[in-house]
Formats: sequence, C-alpha cells, structure tokens
Amino acid sequence: MTSQLESKRHSLAHLLAAAVMELWPDTKRTIGPAIDDGFYYDFDGV
Repeated sequence: MTSQLESKRHSLAHLLAAAVMELWPDTKRTIGPAIDDGFYYDFDGV
C-alpha cells in the first residue's frame, strides 16, 4: 500500500468515527486502522 493511499484511508477512518460520534455520542471508539484493501472502525455501544 502506498503511503498516500494509507494516509487517505486513515483520514477516512477518522471521518467515519466523527460521523458515528455525532449520531451516537455515547459510542466508544475502539480501533480503526487502514488495512490492505480499505479501512474499518470498530465501535462499542452502537
């Protein structure tokens, strides 16, 4: 994975987390790394 692509995926993971936190403020963020074929974020309490 190129560093530019990894950087974009990292930023998008943060954007996803911010959107979830706005909709469900009591949600706990756990982990959200960029991976080889995209990114994911794990939440607790949604």
